[in-house]
Amino acid sequence: MFSASHARSRKLGGGIQKVFQRALAATAQHGDSVINASIGMALDDRGQLFASDVLMEELRALKPSDICSYGPIAGIPDYLVGTTRLFLGEDCEPLPREQAPAGGVLLETPDTGHLICPVATLGGSSGLSLVMNNYLERGASFLTSNYFWGPYETMADARGVKMGHFDLFGLHGGFNLDSFGRGLRSIGGESVMVLLNDPAHNPTGYCMTGADWDGVADQLKNEARRRKVVLLLDAAYMGYYRSFEEDRLIVRRLLERRLPDNVLLIVAGSCSKAFLAYGLRVGTCIAVHRDRGVLQEFFDCLEFNIRGEYSNIARGAMQAVGNICKDSGKMGRHMQEVGRVRLTLHERYRIWGEAAHDVGLATAPYRAGYFLVVTCDRPQDAANGLEEDLIFTVPIREGIRIAICSVTGDKLRGLPVRIAERVAARVSR
Repeated sequence: MFSASHARSRKLGGGIQKVFQRALAATAQHGDSVINASIGMALDDRGQLFASDVLMEELRALKPSDICSYGPIAGIPDYLVGTTRLFLGEDCEPLPREQAPAGGVLLETPDTGHLICPVATLGGSSGLSLVMNNYLERGASFLTSNYFWGPYETMADARGVKMGHFDLFGLHGGFNLDSFGRGLRSIGGESVMVLLNDPAHNPTGYCMTGADWDGVADQLKNEARRRKVVLLLDAAYMGYYRSFEEDRLIVRRLLERRLPDNVLLIVAGSCSKAFLAYGLRVGTCIAVHRDRGVLQEFFDCLEFNIRGEYSNIARGAMQAVGNICKDSGKMGRHMQEVGRVRLTLHERYRIWGEAAHDVGLATAPYRAGYFLVVTCDRPQDAANGLEEDLIFTVPIREGIRIAICSVTGDKLRGLPVRIAERVAARVSR
């Protein structure tokens, strides 16, 4: 073997993309009888991909120089300002260029006095991976929930770090703050990182309440008395619970809780999801703190890491998104399109919920988003059996993930019955 010793054990294994590829192969052979509930892409009820007409128009209108020229490593200014406002709020104001890191931008929140430093990333997932690489010592652990997106584990393995877990749900189906607190205290080290995915959590569809976030903020403030804390918010599905205007209040709520300077907030936003363009691979990683030095360090670390790995993201994608963000008319039209997807997801869960209730199929607490989880024993066996029936799902530790985003309403109506035949599900009482 020629690979380095630390790389020889690396193998992606099963994973979401492998299930998706098997689903595509089955569809080529069996056609419409296949149910592909494996992948996080929103399809309409004709089975066609939801796409933003506004974004498609903007991409077609780009000049060759907008597409073919190199972009700045950290991202073009219009994109950085526009996406920061998308994920944090329209009142975030850019500071004069001379106050920003060289090659970047710096913004501020006028109401809380925080400074904001965004960096363009290769989708939201790249932002998560970059933060793991730069804010965790090798061999250290970070805390996330026991229900989690599988690639978190891949990112951690690739970066030489580990995952610690808390129980996401308590006895009554709400956020388990006690378990979160115990998990936070159990992670060793001079600093600690917490990774939370909200709203429209992948894989469960859970959305934390304001009280949940207040409790988390209090726990972080207590922990910050003895060490530094990095709160990494995976905001990939922001805008799919209520609206961007409402969903991004999460961040403001945290800032208004007066997190101490020993807490660094980093938001990993996904424009792949926000603009219904999963293949464009566009994201923004946004650090929020009062200290310019902390934000300069964030910028320097990510810029260096990006240059060493992939140089920068596609300029054309940034230009198109940036153009939409700075034009209120275009943005308004685009948000209507996202709203239609959000309503479709709500309707699909209503269809699912009625059918699942009739057969006693238990799901983890869902409020919004692309996915839900059927809780069951032996999830891998259940998923294998479902594939024999041409139903493709993703097994996780607590059950099987169903991508309701990619299953049409007609197919969804009969799906719980077929799953119940294969799954030893816990019966709701």
